[in-house]
Amino acid sequence: MHELSIAMSLIELASNELKRNGGSKILALNVKLGPLSGVVKEALLAAYQLAVSETDMSGAVLNVEDVPVTVFCSDCNQISTLSGSLGGSLRFVCGYCGKATGDVRSGADLDLVSMEID
Repeated sequence: MHELSIAMSLIELASNELKRNGGSKILALNVKLGPLSGVVKEALLAAYQLAVSETDMSGAVLNVEDVPVTVFCSDCNQISTLSGSLGGSLRFVCGYCGKATGDVRSGADLDLVSMEID
């Protein structure tokens, strides 16, 4: 379960930023997560709860924003959002012209975008 190491890395990164910015307590971490990141959202949330439980960040919430998979089509010069799921019917085709494309613009995200500190 690599989600535990990711959760621990998020906690370490947040703790370092807290020290660097002189805050007293982290209230929340805000993360963007795409389905192509290879991270299972529910596993990350569970791993985070486990990893944070015995730290100074105990009680800090992990907020996860789901990022859709978007692709760029060079034929019609459009960015479209893919529908479907990774385990099923996700097709890498332009939503406008139907042409196959592998130019992924979002969806592989795993980013700590902000923190709420006291």
